Amino acid sequence: MLISINSPRKVYASKIAPDKSMMIIFEPQYTYYQKTITIFMNTNYPDKTCAIDRLIRHPKLISAALDGAKTQQRRDGLYAYPHETFELEGIAFTVTSVERQRLGDMTDADAIAEGYPSLEVYKNIILQMHANMAWNEESQVWVHSFKRID
Repeated sequence: MLISINSPRKVYASKIAPDKSMMIIFEPQYTYYQKTITIFMNTNYPDKTCAIDRLIRHPKLISAALDGAKTQQRRDGLYAYPHETFELEGIAFTVTSVERQRLGDMTDADAIAEGYPSLEVYKNIILQMHANMAWNEESQVWVHSFKRID
């Protein structure tokens, strides 16, 4: 990824963080002032397959996210990158991480983070919602983790 920043001041320091963000600190214009810009680079992810505003759509799941009971959304495609924000009913959320996971590696704790009481309930509802889908333990999904911005 090539990043070009047009600034009359030269770069004082830069650093790549573990979350792949890059912090750029420009040379101070005044001795008491320093400007920091953080750029989030999503170099480890493919292009998104859908817009972030389609990440959570079902009214019950929106309600669960607003209540704090839902903190993850699994999707077949990539809908968001880490640090992106989205809104549900006017409330802001940020994507904290995005990871790949096999369906066979899901646990009850994962289903609870999805807003369901157990993995069995989660499986049954997903299969009802997607009539032609078979639960394939080897299928890879994108796990979008998020939190409410207060």
